[in-house]
Amino acid sequence: MFADIKPDEKQIEPARLQTELQGLASRLFRRDVTGDEIAPDASAVQKRLDGKTRYADAARPVFKALLCSSEFLFLTESESDAKTITPMQLATRLSYLLTAGPPDDTMRSLANKGGLDAKAIITETDRLLDSPRGDRFLRLFTEQWLGLNKLGTMPPSKETFPAYHIERLEPAMREETSPFGSASNGGACLSSRHRSSKWDW
Repeated sequence: MFADIKPDEKQIEPARLQTELQGLASRLFRRDVTGDEIAPDASAVQKRLDGKTRYADAARPVFKALLCSSEFLFLTESESDAKTITPMQLATRLSYLLTAGPPDDTMRSLANKGGLDAKAIITETDRLLDSPRGDRFLRLFTEQWLGLNKLGTMPPSKETFPAYHIERLEPAMREETSPFGSASNGGACLSSRHRSSKWDW
């Protein structure tokens, strides 16, 4: 929530405050928020900054409003008759596909500069899949796909199947059936895995 303004600051220039909130809203809403859109929020925060109130406290109502906004809670795209999507829409779709989360600063910067061409998309795909966010997404996807997230909800009887509990078969089953549970095992990176498998797993 905090970028260039520290939580404990009590006196902030209006232009700096608006730039901070505009950048925050753009990250949360996954689009470029204009100065006019964020101006009322910046004004509300500025009024609460009386030289004694911390920025974190003064901005709390605005933070809450942004996080409760439908633009943050739901992934939406503005309606358009255009046959192509915008660079930011492309960045958002790619990021959610590969990490189950919004685009990071690197991808946002590329989108804003119009640099998401075919070569950049391949590079960003490798980067995201090799990142902790990509590894987490692949792990969660595999768990849901194979139902591994339900393991242990209905364990067999200890009297009838003691080996299940004694030999700890539940974690063994989870590890054995999750192809990405040990992504770093053997030194293989995720990008090489998806290239070699050609996504036919």
